[in-house]
Amino acid sequence: MIVHFGLQLGGMQAARAATAVGEVVLGPARMLDVLETELGLPPVLAHPAEALLAYRACLAEFDSPSRFYHSSFAVDPIAVARCLLAWRAEWYEGLWRGCFNGAVSRRLADIADVERLAAETVPLTAGQRLGRIAAALEQGLATQIERVVLHDEPAVLPAAWRAVLGHFAQEAAAGVEPTAAAAPGTDLYRVQRALLEAWAPTGARGAKLRLAGDRSLMLLRGVSRDLTAQALGEYLRGAGDLDNTVVIAERDGIIFDNALERVGLPRAGFQHFSRFRAVMQLPALCLGLVWEPVDVRLLLQ
Repeated sequence: MIVHFGLQLGGMQAARAATAVGEVVLGPARMLDVLETELGLPPVLAHPAEALLAYRACLAEFDSPSRFYHSSFAVDPIAVARCLLAWRAEWYEGLWRGCFNGAVSRRLADIADVERLAAETVPLTAGQRLGRIAAALEQGLATQIERVVLHDEPAVLPAAWRAVLGHFAQEAAAGVEPTAAAAPGTDLYRVQRALLEAWAPTGARGAKLRLAGDRSLMLLRGVSRDLTAQALGEYLRGAGDLDNTVVIAERDGIIFDNALERVGLPRAGFQHFSRFRAVMQLPALCLGLVWEPVDVRLLLQ
């Protein structure tokens, strides 16, 4: 079985239909289920709300005025439990073992005290499940997975995922690792290679590049936005290869759209972003309604 794995592959994917046998596309949740099934490990069927309530009970069990979370827990125990539970999940994905060695801060000491009970009563997190999967693989248990095709760079994966995936043959999916995609020998290809070498972990600053001026890479300086947009529009009309052209307009996209229309090309559909849009006003209104007494004018808005 060949597994295509990525942190963002858990939902519906806009991919072309393809005929394949023995290939599956899995996100983190489904990958955990498959590995546990393959290794004969009991699944975790608890709802996330169960973990939240169980961890809240653990915090309440150890709560006292000396605990760092005491004041916040007295006001909103659910929010405190949710926040600390999220921290706990991230730590376990970073290969935390539920305790701290040596002297630690008071907050970490409080977390370690709570974890002694939480480790037995709170449903397993993804990091804990990965820990027992890694232990089973280290004992020699086998799965039907032949190869894992990664749709994320290994460096961005949590340490617990890297520990598990290290037991399988891996390869990177097309487009995951940055490569020089321009035609070899062109100025754009030389610049792409130089940037990749500079950004590599052991990259060093090399000699200055000598460009041939083959128009694969051009630097334009315009005296005004309108003239620059018009020049780019005429250049795109002359180039003709719009199917392989990407235009990034960080600012003044409307001006560029108008220039495209003037030279007979389709508009890109840029829009002005205004701070007066309703979606931008909602956060400020919501925060304003938290204060007491309630501002009637904000409530009406």
